[in-house]
Amino acid sequence: LASTEPVARLNGQRSALVNAIVCKPSGEHPLTGPMVRDAKLAGVEAVADLVAHETNNALGTVIVLTQMMRQEPERSAEDLECLQDIEAAAVRCEDLVGGFARLGGGSQGALPFELRDTIADALLLHRLHFKYQSKARLEAQLTAEPLRICGERSLVQLALGAMLAQATARALEAGEGVVQLLSSRQGESAEVVVLDCGRPLSAEDLGRLVEPSFAGQGSEEAGAGALAVSAAIALRHGGCLEVGKREGGGNTYTLRLPLIE
Repeated sequence: LASTEPVARLNGQRSALVNAIVCKPSGEHPLTGPMVRDAKLAGVEAVADLVAHETNNALGTVIVLTQMMRQEPERSAEDLECLQDIEAAAVRCEDLVGGFARLGGGSQGALPFELRDTIADALLLHRLHFKYQSKARLEAQLTAEPLRICGERSLVQLALGAMLAQATARALEAGEGVVQLLSSRQGESAEVVVLDCGRPLSAEDLGRLVEPSFAGQGSEEAGAGALAVSAAIALRHGGCLEVGKREGGGNTYTLRLPLIE
């Protein structure tokens, strides 16, 4: 799970913060003083936001692992109770970390961010599913072009996670469990496509899975509710989520979001 990118981003923000705090003038000028204080505050907010995001990734990993381990049939009652306590503690920590996110500007709503970083984080977390599935394989082909969008990064990551989870569940039904994620720039939009090789969705569910009011009642699709939430997140960001049949077998889940300069 180790990744050098979050560390590099954190080091960059930390350097900016150190420069803002340590390199202070000996005397505060009435004009430059407020600017220096604003620079310090901006540095603190930037670090808080980054720390909150990276910590939430780690906490999300703990939650996913405990949930998966609790599903293993050989677990004793004592193990299950312990895992449940660990999961509950991680959830409480996520609530506390939310305070850092608010300090870092998370409560300000839509903010510019790089979608490629969010995709990488979603893939990093989701690879845990494949670590414990010997027949599963996750393949990614990511564009090197900038994909800068404006919105709430945590919500977009949630939508990507739901797409990957749905594709994984259907792919594992096919035995091999191959899931692909492709990202690209299509005109003025960023496009993320997740593909599975599982049984094609029914014609009825293809038209209803991404409806915000659809939570899967009367459907055999367990991830219907999550995809409906993902569709709502896409609409909130001025984009869309489309579900279709993959040529040659399987299904596609396509997220499109508008790019910014």
